[in-house]
Amino acid sequence: MKIKNVLLATVATLTVGTISAVGTHKAHADSVVPVYRLYNQNTGEHFYTKNLNEEKQLSTHGWNYEGVGWYSATQGSPVYRVYNPHSVGGDHYYTSSHYEAQSLVNKGWRWDNNGAAAFYSAGNINLYVAYNPNTQSGSHNYTTNSFEQNNLLHVGWKYGKVAFSVAKAGNSPATEMRPMTGNYWQYSSQLGSYPALKNYNHLSIEVNISKNRTYLKSNNQVIYTFYSSAGVNNTTPSGNYSTQAETSPHFYNAGEGEGANFAISWKDHGVYLFHSVPVDGNGNYIVSEANKLGKSPSSHGCIRLSISDSNWLYNQALSGTLPVGTPVSIIR
Repeated sequence: MKIKNVLLATVATLTVGTISAVGTHKAHADSVVPVYRLYNQNTGEHFYTKNLNEEKQLSTHGWNYEGVGWYSATQGSPVYRVYNPHSVGGDHYYTSSHYEAQSLVNKGWRWDNNGAAAFYSAGNINLYVAYNPNTQSGSHNYTTNSFEQNNLLHVGWKYGKVAFSVAKAGNSPATEMRPMTGNYWQYSSQLGSYPALKNYNHLSIEVNISKNRTYLKSNNQVIYTFYSSAGVNNTTPSGNYSTQAETSPHFYNAGEGEGANFAISWKDHGVYLFHSVPVDGNGNYIVSEANKLGKSPSSHGCIRLSISDSNWLYNQALSGTLPVGTPVSIIR
């Protein structure tokens, strides 16, 4: 969106039972095992296993390895894993309540691991569970990341409780993209937390017009992926640029009948910007345009981002953790 002369240099409720009480056993650092986290983009399900061979096999059959979800103690209160063969794509559920697991089995679910403990509950780290009432496969998500948990609850997941305790939080990369459903354009593109830019150097931004994605990089490695939309009819120039001093919390271009929030200039000092999905003359977000984010080019030349993403990036620019002069590359 071109705004020269407008922008000034302002340099679940679960279906059965309840989660049992969290185990109180102490977990020693030398008696923990990693629980690997995998994601199936075709079914939306996360799967958790401490079996490295199982992880490797699934990784070669369409599952994406996301790292270590958490570290489980080798003793404590047993955690059971059951499987629903009747849901589309299948679904797994994890609980420290044998009664709850058995109740699900009585309703047609199946025991995994022959009914023996899949993991153990012990330690001082909370593992959160959330439930998606609008899906069958992938209806439960487990994470030690409270940011990820709160994001899921914010977009309609239910049952924001502690499932059980674990010995140590994992190091799984928070790279899972938010489903592009509902008002997804209001929130962060990734379900994990934003990177702390003060801990990174050699930052750069790459906009891929055809993929409708923008990548924030450190030392040429992606540290965050944004859903984005560039200009229609090749109105976004390709090439190498950099972030500029011009920023604005809000603007409106009467000639185009659109404005936006959280703008950062990257070319021609206020002509080409990163900014939020567009707003109308009353400052209301234009839903029909916002729903194109991450799906197709739709702007007048600027790079549109979600409300949360643009707000975060804007604040990084204001604080200086995204310095003026950060390289920006635009590719088709």
